[in-house]
Amino acid sequence: MSEQSEREGPVVPSWDLSPQKERARKRDGFLKLVIAVLIGLVSVSGAVLTWQSNQLSENATDSDRQAIAETVLQAQNDADVEIRLRSEQQAFAQYKEDLRSSDLLAQQSGALRTAGLVSEADAARDQSDELKELAGQLAGLSLHARFVNVDGKGLPDSLDIEGLRETLRANNNQAAKVNPEGTAAHAIDLRNQSQRLDGWTIPLVASVLILTIAQITKQARLRPALTALAVAVYLVSTVVALVGE
Repeated sequence: MSEQSEREGPVVPSWDLSPQKERARKRDGFLKLVIAVLIGLVSVSGAVLTWQSNQLSENATDSDRQAIAETVLQAQNDADVEIRLRSEQQAFAQYKEDLRSSDLLAQQSGALRTAGLVSEADAARDQSDELKELAGQLAGLSLHARFVNVDGKGLPDSLDIEGLRETLRANNNQAAKVNPEGTAAHAIDLRNQSQRLDGWTIPLVASVLILTIAQITKQARLRPALTALAVAVYLVSTVVALVGE
């Protein structure tokens, strides 16, 4: 026997292993195979969570842009409403003045007729009728006719500004349907979900690290415990990430 053989000692053939050691060796080899599969599974799960997080982040960005567009649309509609409201107020003031002038001319016509001034009375009556007709035409062309408050004599007294403003806003169907506050809140919710998924990818990375240690460790007794720990971390983090709030 050579000096090298003497130093290394006798070589024990594999068939000289006891049945218990052979079974242990096979179990350890099978466990290493399982660990390799688990590393791939956890890696894929992490990639899926990352993809979902990116999708949610993109949707949140889209919702932010939509909220801005809706805010601009709503602001433009509000500006248009205030311009129209000012116009309606002016039309109401003219409408109110025409009706009051018509009423005064009607009273003057009666007084003139009583005094025997028939021609003057007829002229005053004609002017009264003309002003009343103009007021009626003005009311027909404007929205404010539905929002006029009258006095005890049935003459226009004031205008329901808030009611008219709400009606003018509702007339713009596109602006009436938007809800920038709700859209912005939805964007925040999507972004929170994205950040939550990003946070739960960290335990998945830790699970891969534990599985890698279990794969390369020379202490076979630690391999099952490390594998079980990694699987527990993987399952808990994945379930919470997917079904959590």
